Amino acid sequence: MDYIYQEIGLKDDTLKITVNNLALEVLGELHGYADNRSINISSESYDKHELSRAIKLLRQNKIILYKELNSPSIYNIFDYSIAITNRYKLELLSAELTWLERPEEEYDDNTAPFADYVVYYDINTGEMLFNGVHKRLKKTNKALFDALFLASPNYVDRRKLLSILSTTKKDKSSKIILNEAFTNLRKICGVKRRVIQLRGEGGRLQNVETYPLSTQTPPPSFLTD
Repeated sequence: MDYIYQEIGLKDDTLKITVNNLALEVLGELHGYADNRSINISSESYDKHELSRAIKLLRQNKIILYKELNSPSIYNIFDYSIAITNRYKLELLSAELTWLERPEEEYDDNTAPFADYVVYYDINTGEMLFNGVHKRLKKTNKALFDALFLASPNYVDRRKLLSILSTTKKDKSSKIILNEAFTNLRKICGVKRRVIQLRGEGGRLQNVETYPLSTQTPPPSFLTD
């Protein structure tokens, strides 16, 4: 699978540096995954043309939204206000670009960056960003993930899982019913069994950071244009 920088068509070496500096500046102003404030950026420490290219590239790939600013004061000059719409992709992109820029003495380390599992989820609609990929769960998959999300990082016991599935397939054992449901949910979410676990204790999200989707939603001012 392509890296994020390849996925968004980031080939220019100068632009890579600008994108990474911008990502590091924006992310450095935020306080954890639940912080979705907009961040004001000045072009003072950037090449203005390259900064404009970087911001537009990230916007085109649905990683950020931005507004151009007209500062009222010469002592507080900001050119852009930026809100992240896909924090997972921005963080992983920055990690990839930092990895690519590593000095020659570190070339023996060919381990590409990999971000932790993160899901933003709206339990009302089934909409999610799982590792930066947009999904919308429906019906059984939604009901099953609702329970796992609410219980995370703890287990949901097998009895509750079976009651959620409310199956009428009398020809199948409870073990098969659960295995099939979890296999399908993993496929929909694009993750492996180590992430959406099913064990004797029940099912759970393993080593997944969970947040309401609202914490990845841009401030209202970015949604009124």
